[in-house]
Amino acid sequence: GESKKGERVKVYLGIKVKAIEYHRFTKKVRIRGVIIEAPERIHSKGSYHTLSLGVGSRIRIVKDKITAYHEKILEMASSKIRKVLLLSIGDDEITIGVLRPQGVEILASWSIVPVKSDKTRSIAEMYKEPLRKTLKNIKEYIEREKAEMIVLASTNLLMSIVISLINEELPSAIKFTTVAVFEGGVSGIYEVLRRNDLRHLFREVRGIYEREVVESIFLDISKGDEKIVIGLEEVSLASKIGSISHVILVDELLFDPEVRDKVIEILEKTIEARGNITIIPKETEHGSKLDKIGGIVARLYFPIMLQK
Repeated sequence: GESKKGERVKVYLGIKVKAIEYHRFTKKVRIRGVIIEAPERIHSKGSYHTLSLGVGSRIRIVKDKITAYHEKILEMASSKIRKVLLLSIGDDEITIGVLRPQGVEILASWSIVPVKSDKTRSIAEMYKEPLRKTLKNIKEYIEREKAEMIVLASTNLLMSIVISLINEELPSAIKFTTVAVFEGGVSGIYEVLRRNDLRHLFREVRGIYEREVVESIFLDISKGDEKIVIGLEEVSLASKIGSISHVILVDELLFDPEVRDKVIEILEKTIEARGNITIIPKETEHGSKLDKIGGIVARLYFPIMLQK
């Protein structure tokens, strides 16, 4: 007889969650649990099932209650971040990056070689056509990332010619801000991010705010500030007496089954005390720095004596 090709049919499965794992490399969350709702025809109730969720996955979450902690996490996760592209142009390299919530992501870099001919009268003219060709590639990234603003970082040597080409080649609806840098390329992007006088450009980018928070905490630690507590145990003890005004932690603690419950308790008690929460990706520069001292610190409303 003829073999029939199997047909995929979408079904709704409801599972009671038993374990959650976050795979940082694939950026997926694996949720394992027992099936409690399913069509009768597939006879799967009581069996274990694993869901693999990534960006764009759609699920329905049912909880016994929604706490202030849950609302805070949802607010942080759904906050709108303005799409800002960083375009850094130097004498021998052009780099484009995008500011994500966790920081800057380098999208591409190109080498640039000035073209000399008998007709060129200035150094800027030698760069004009190579820059024009590269800007056409950059236009594709702008459209793909749906950028709302471009921060153009360039050396003084090329600034005027770059601005002229941008006005010719890029969509007029996109706003751009110019910044003079010592070097172009990747170095120019990080120079822009480090400069205090340019912080106002990135106030809506969470990664910049998170770095400022960590730098401020480490400065206070170096001064011996008694209103700073470090490490899971000390922060937990401080949270139980409602003394935390701001807790800062790396995201990995929320996915560690050995400490997850304690961390969630800290966050809940921080919100009860009208404190703030900042969760920082471990793989960022400032997240890695925080991880080296236990992954969690807190600023207190007032100094306390901790009895362990």
